[in-house]
Amino acid sequence: MMVLLPSGLTVGLSAQPVKMRQKPDPAKFELAVSLIKKFEGLHGRDNFPYYGFGHRLLPGENLSYDMTEAEAEALLRRDLMKRYALFRSYGKDALLLMVLSYNVGHPHCLDTGNAPKAACSESWKPETVIYTGNTFPIAT
Repeated sequence: MMVLLPSGLTVGLSAQPVKMRQKPDPAKFELAVSLIKKFEGLHGRDNFPYYGFGHRLLPGENLSYDMTEAEAEALLRRDLMKRYALFRSYGKDALLLMVLSYNVGHPHCLDTGNAPKAACSESWKPETVIYTGNTFPIAT
């Protein structure tokens, strides 16, 4: 699946590695990985089509529920970096949107595909988000 970014570039959501100029803050990214692993848990056969720590099987993928925890974590990290690439134009909000989209699906945050209209894509524009200290961002 190809997604059009605000910059006009497209990003494919496949199992291929992501190459980016801008990367997330390493400490915050590690926190996101550990929290997702903790609360998502390692999926088994009863969670089809989800594998590892919540990766949804994509067309053409051949995954096994016998993957190791290290393999599942590598898949999680790859998925998160792909989502970060979709939202990096949102600046400081990119990491938060990366995690949110991992939970609810990127179409719900980008108004792509057949997903219902996303609340965050209407009010959460890079130019309208302000910060007040260490609190969550609020739209103006």
